[in-house]
Amino acid sequence: MVELMNFNGFLKFTDVKWEWLRRIIRPLLIRIPWLRRKVQLFLWRMRARPFYRQRIQGISKLLDDCNARRRKNGGPKNIILIVVDCLRKSNLSLYGHYRETTPFLESLAGRAAVFDNTLTACPWTYPSVASILTGLYPHNHGGVLTTDPCRFGQEAPNKVSRNVLALPEVLTGLGFDCHIFSSVTVAAWAGMDWFKNIYIYRQRAQQQFKELNRCLEKNKKKDNFIYFHLGDLHVPLDVPDDYRESFGEIADIPRLNYWQFEKDADREAPDFKRYKENRCKLYDCALRSVDAQIAGLFGYLEKLRLLDSSLVILTADHGEEFWEHTETERKLFYDPRGFSGISHGHNLFQEIINVPLLCTGPGIASGRYTHNTSLVDIVPTILDVCGIDHRLKLDGRNLFDNSNERALVSEAVAYGYEKKAVVRKNWKLIHSEGDGVSLLFDLYRDPKEKHDLAKINPEKIQELKSHLPKAEVKGETLEIDRAMKKQLQDLGYM
Repeated sequence: MVELMNFNGFLKFTDVKWEWLRRIIRPLLIRIPWLRRKVQLFLWRMRARPFYRQRIQGISKLLDDCNARRRKNGGPKNIILIVVDCLRKSNLSLYGHYRETTPFLESLAGRAAVFDNTLTACPWTYPSVASILTGLYPHNHGGVLTTDPCRFGQEAPNKVSRNVLALPEVLTGLGFDCHIFSSVTVAAWAGMDWFKNIYIYRQRAQQQFKELNRCLEKNKKKDNFIYFHLGDLHVPLDVPDDYRESFGEIADIPRLNYWQFEKDADREAPDFKRYKENRCKLYDCALRSVDAQIAGLFGYLEKLRLLDSSLVILTADHGEEFWEHTETERKLFYDPRGFSGISHGHNLFQEIINVPLLCTGPGIASGRYTHNTSLVDIVPTILDVCGIDHRLKLDGRNLFDNSNERALVSEAVAYGYEKKAVVRKNWKLIHSEGDGVSLLFDLYRDPKEKHDLAKINPEKIQELKSHLPKAEVKGETLEIDRAMKKQLQDLGYM
């Protein structure tokens, strides 16, 4: 699981070009995983440091401009935001899945706030993480692909606009130590300018939580904000042996940890049925292992006597599609890869954008909440819980504010023509100008989005279209080096 560092990039970075050094060090890095991780982490930090220093010099002025002030010294001592990549809400037993995939989260639900109808702002990682950390939709933070149709992997997205002040920057300016842990490089792209402390390498949740525990113990006397991004449910699935048969034997099938039937899934074919059954079961085993590691984190917080003073938020950057809308996508939408019905980043159906959300800690009222919420609501909620006054212009609002049914947006695909979804009350619109498609669903009566009502309710289409973004912010193009491209290939993006 640990990503091999790009040694040519290392040579270029350090201006060392001697062939003998390449021949000595490269085999060492391949054979010694801990050394490889250390070198890789060093390179990430050195790459990020100039951007962070440049940003941090202007933080005081940005804080003054938005009048950010902390009203009190109370509130949570630690804020831990856990984002599980590719986490399908419907596969959590917390939300009714038939397999017991998340027993710990179920046990936690009695003292937590659990949100049933949360939308991600974007169906793939980079813009979604930017929205989570800024409280802005992609069209307002600018970290998106700008061509139409989009071809992520062949082109790079834009950086988040320099005028955007992110949550970790606000918290840094108010005395918090801010840390980012990520096993997915794409998740770290948005935050490299925003975090002083960076821990980025491809590894399982078990190892990543060990790093987090060391950080918590080392910094237990400080106020900390920790963004923690797990990649265990992203391809390639790599389930620990202890959990691989949590729900029965897994068949030995080629590419079970990646994808098959990306383009030509025949639902009635025996080979497809066998593959889908085992692929979904393997995914659930990976989720069961992640749940166990989250339980371990709570145990460690209790051991350090930090549990009562820690705000913990768990969510996903997006979900994952398991052939729910294969025929619809094949018929109506363009994808440059030719994919339909699997993975994420290409469409805005509920299995991709309706994500789990759970919060627990000081300032959180436990209970089950059914009103519509968005991941852009995380930033204003954290600011409120921490007692921080501000004049930031945010798209989100406090998660517990259900005073009126606003329209929520999800947008900025990675593949194909741009699509935007608008959800208001029980109605959902998926609109793609380039594909010439507008789909309308009543999510109360049709939560699986099988019955398009666009032809019989054109008035509702026009009403929801009025909530589509009218303008977009654009940032500078993000540069992707060879090391980044290597992980994009490993993650199936290229």
